Amino acid sequence: MATNRNLYEPGITLWEEAHAAFMARDLTKAQSLFEQYQINHPQDVTTEIYIEKCKEYALHPEEFSNSIDMDKK
Repeated sequence: MATNRNLYEPGITLWEEAHAAFMARDLTKAQSLFEQYQINHPQDVTTEIYIEKCKEYALHPEEFSNSIDMDKK
C-alpha cells in the first residue's frame, strides 16, 4: 500500500534516492537520478542546484560538502 506522501508526489522516492546517492558521494548516480526527477519537475530550483553540485564535485571531489547554499530563487 502506498503512503499518502507517494499518492501526492510519486517522484519523491526518486528525489530521495538521488539525495541519498549524493550524500554517499555517488555523484554519477545522483546526477542521473536528479536529471530523471527534473524531467517532470523542471521548475524545481533545488534539483537544479544539486545537479550543478554533482558536476562540480565530480571535477573537484576534494571540495565535496553535504551542505548546499540555497542562493538561487
